[in-house]
Amino acid sequence: MDFTQYIHPFFAAYINGQHYSLFPIFPWLGFMIFGGLCSSFYIQAREAGSEKSFINKLIIIGMILIAAGSILMLIPIEVSFCSKSIRPDPFFFALRFGIVLILLAACWYYANRFSYHSFNCNSKQVTLN
Repeated sequence: MDFTQYIHPFFAAYINGQHYSLFPIFPWLGFMIFGGLCSSFYIQAREAGSEKSFINKLIIIGMILIAAGSILMLIPIEVSFCSKSIRPDPFFFALRFGIVLILLAACWYYANRFSYHSFNCNSKQVTLN
C-alpha cells in the first residue's frame, strides 16, 4: 500500500519499507512494544520470586524465535501484507527479537553471577549485595 496518497512522503516512508526508509516504524515499533511487555512481565516475576524461571523462559522463547525466523527467512514465502525488503519482514523481526531475548538473559546471568545490585525504587535507599 502506498501511503504517499494519504500523508506526506516524509512520513509515509516510515510506515513501510516501500519508499526506502532505513527505519520504517514496523518492525522497530514492535521492538519497543515487546521490550515494554517483557519488562513488565519481568517486574511481575521478580515480585513473585520467580525471576530465574522467567529468564529461563526467555531463553527458550528466544531460541524458538531464532530457529523459526532463520528457517522461515530461507523459505521463499510470499507475505502479502509486507514488502520483500528484509527490514519490515516479520521473520526478520522474529529472528532479531529472539537474539535480543538471549542477550537479555545472558546479561541477567552475568549480573547475578558477578555483581548483583539491588535498587529499591520505593525508598531513597540503595542496597548493594
